[in-house]
Amino acid sequence: MAFGHGLYSEHLESPERAKILAVWHLLEIARTTVDRSIHCMNNPKTTA
Repeated sequence: MAFGHGLYSEHLESPERAKILAVWHLLEIARTTVDRSIHCMNNPKTTA
């Protein structure tokens, strides 16, 4: 996601900016969760 925190969010009023940053944070968490899930699927741990 290229727009990031800078260009658009700096021109918004405080409540709107806070909403954008909150959604951005949730998207980052979701991306990290998906990345970890994919990593675990590709590299399953073996139990002996």
